[in-house]
Amino acid sequence: MLEGLAMTILKTLVGFIFQQALEGSSVKVEGAPRWYGKHAWGSFCVSTYQYGGLEAVEEVKGKLKVKMSQELRGLIEKALYENFRDVQDPKELAFIRAVAEDEKLPLFVSSYMKIRNLEYDEDKRVAFARGCISKEDFVAYQERRLREIRKALSIKRSEDAFRELEMVE
Repeated sequence: MLEGLAMTILKTLVGFIFQQALEGSSVKVEGAPRWYGKHAWGSFCVSTYQYGGLEAVEEVKGKLKVKMSQELRGLIEKALYENFRDVQDPKELAFIRAVAEDEKLPLFVSSYMKIRNLEYDEDKRVAFARGCISKEDFVAYQERRLREIRKALSIKRSEDAFRELEMVE
């Protein structure tokens, strides 16, 4: 039962997030590099900037990680809401909630996001950056997460069943 739901969730998340990347508007910010606000093929990308001296280069990298985590978290929540809001089964709801509550997402982003572009404009004193996560890395991460969630929920159900049996005796 949960295996089928897990596969449906995985396909939904991947399809939704990467469809957003394809449909996402190309942003033209005056003074920004040509690549700013654009996605790379087969990847989900975010762009950001930071004003300041040369320290802005390191600061923009940190902002990029935070922005990627926020964007992915928002898209995951939106995909789950739009596609699974009518689910009534308590076990399925628990599974969906567990998928939505991803405490390890910032760690995944730090590990797998590649900074594709980084540019500092000395005249304007601004650093621009674009970071991307490949579709393959995102799929592999979500597959691992779904397996872990299924396992944790199965263990919890087993423990609950044993507790019920102990109460009956």
